[in-house]
Amino acid sequence: MKTAIIITGELRFKGRVHFNRFCRLIKGYDVFLCTYPDYEPLAQKITKKYILLPREGQAPRASGRMALAAGIPERMQTNIFQWLHLDNLLKEYLPELEQYDNILKLRTDIAFTRGWVNEAHKLRNSFTVKGNSVITHSLQSLEKNTLYATSDILFYASSSHFIKTFKDFYSDIYGKYWRKCINYYPLNFDSILKSECGNFHLGALVGDIKGVRFNWLVLPSFIIDEIGCPCHPPESGPFREWLHDSFTSTKPTEPPSPPHLRVRDCPQLLVNFPLFKAVIQRNYDYLINLNSNYADADIEFVQPRIPLRERCKQNPDRFASEQIFAVNAFEHGVVKNSAIPLTQLAPMRHKFSFK
Repeated sequence: MKTAIIITGELRFKGRVHFNRFCRLIKGYDVFLCTYPDYEPLAQKITKKYILLPREGQAPRASGRMALAAGIPERMQTNIFQWLHLDNLLKEYLPELEQYDNILKLRTDIAFTRGWVNEAHKLRNSFTVKGNSVITHSLQSLEKNTLYATSDILFYASSSHFIKTFKDFYSDIYGKYWRKCINYYPLNFDSILKSECGNFHLGALVGDIKGVRFNWLVLPSFIIDEIGCPCHPPESGPFREWLHDSFTSTKPTEPPSPPHLRVRDCPQLLVNFPLFKAVIQRNYDYLINLNSNYADADIEFVQPRIPLRERCKQNPDRFASEQIFAVNAFEHGVVKNSAIPLTQLAPMRHKFSFK
């Protein structure tokens, strides 16, 4: 099984020890990299297959690796840059990447789990599990049409599915996904029902994400209220009678409880993925029909994450990368948890200056 590793954006390393450990992790794999000109010395030490993208305000070179990047849209939101980098890599190296079995998108500033690090130390930092590298061990026997992810921080799939999922993602951000962070976008409910994400609350940090942030998806408000949360479980909460009546009406009414008791306003909303799928399944026919006429539907759609909801109201052009990553992942297939263990992104990573 041949695996290609893709690295995009800033090459953040705390120091030489961090850099050397990362190089041991990716040793033996073909690496494709897109970064900025000031990281070129590091890029050259990692791989021969790299391209350089000018930072905002910099003019690209007339030829060479930077020529591929035609420029960066004015005032691009910073969390879109990673998708511009990935888009450039897929355009430049597509024929080569299609020859691999799997593709893994990795970052340099990931803090892996203590248990894995300890095991690596016992094995003299060989980064192996049962005789295989941690990457090879985790990427064995990948299922077709399935993306394995820890949100948009680390994700992998068979090369065909990876390319299918992301080859148009950057252009789709400015096309079909723009301004969809608080507005409904038709979801692939069949993919959601086949997926296996974990349970985590709305504000979970990266290391707690299992799969994608399904609890950031914009949904009809009455669907969210039925899903419930630890504070308002639907089985015993004040919404039970109202929920029953809601499904007999094409236009659900507001629940008979004070606004502060609405499930959709609870910060612990949608923590349970099996329950999330159960509610989707129970309302499947309604939701499939909704996908075909949502623009004319006289119902309320809700972005569950309250801070994001409020920020998007103030700035409709705000882009929530992890949310739209989830929408795109479900649109193209099944999503499952990554088998590569990590804790978080490295603390103080923005101040790393090793080059």
